[in-house]
Amino acid sequence: MLLLGTTLFHLIPLWIPSQCLPSDVDPYPIVIVSATVFSCIWHYTEEKDPVLTALDMFFALLWFSLDLFHAIHYHSTTVLIQVIYLNLVVGLIHILYESMKQNRTQYIINHSLWHLLSASKCVAIATLLQCRPIPLRI
Repeated sequence: MLLLGTTLFHLIPLWIPSQCLPSDVDPYPIVIVSATVFSCIWHYTEEKDPVLTALDMFFALLWFSLDLFHAIHYHSTTVLIQVIYLNLVVGLIHILYESMKQNRTQYIINHSLWHLLSASKCVAIATLLQCRPIPLRI
């Protein structure tokens, strides 16, 4: 239950719209919800199904790719570097946790802590990638 609950924190960036694209064509909400849902399902099955593992990783990669796309097309090189850095650090911490020999309880605690770190990273990146709305001139 802890893994599922901490996974849901990844939905917080839904409340930080990028405003770079009109809301009806912005893919972020679909990617965020899909990534979170597949991660929840994966954890619900205790990370045993290789198809769910692939889907979980696919949507994480898609979310990262979308971050890169927005950073490249709507923001400065500085923002791009920050997006890459944050994703790289959190990704490396994930790899470190996954490489540790852990029993199920240790895994649940460590991976839940990682979820909180990852969700915080997602909020930071969503904030970095916000575009300012262009005021209408009349």
